[in-house]
Amino acid sequence: SGLSSEFHEAIKEAYGENYLPSMELDETSFAEKFNVTMDNVKEFIAEVPMIGTHVDTLVIIEANEGKVDEVESELNKYREALISDTMQYPMNIAKINSSQVYKLGNYVFFVMLGAIDEVNEDEKEQLEFAQAETQKAIDAINDVANK
Repeated sequence: SGLSSEFHEAIKEAYGENYLPSMELDETSFAEKFNVTMDNVKEFIAEVPMIGTHVDTLVIIEANEGKVDEVESELNKYREALISDTMQYPMNIAKINSSQVYKLGNYVFFVMLGAIDEVNEDEKEQLEFAQAETQKAIDAINDVANK
């Protein structure tokens, strides 16, 4: 409750109006979408976009004692499935490839957030832009943790 919502606020703040997830998932939808074993989860916040063409997603999980690696592995499977899905919109590919599963103590995050690079046509530059956007969340998480 304490830290999860602090992480959540800090991440939202880091992106400002570029924070697009607007729908919070309940336990059933969350378990279904991310294929996470809920027995391993102490608490979670999961937000996804309302609009189907967007992929922006934030997941914050506080894992039960000793379960953080299992939770991390499940989120990594989810991420790998997204990356190998060839039906993604081209505009989302850099963001999906730059998404990150990040572990800190008993917390695991899945971050797929940020502005879309509307300037660079070059794939490598788009990827670098998206990676820098993802990093904003990681920095925000670490700032909260190091307070």
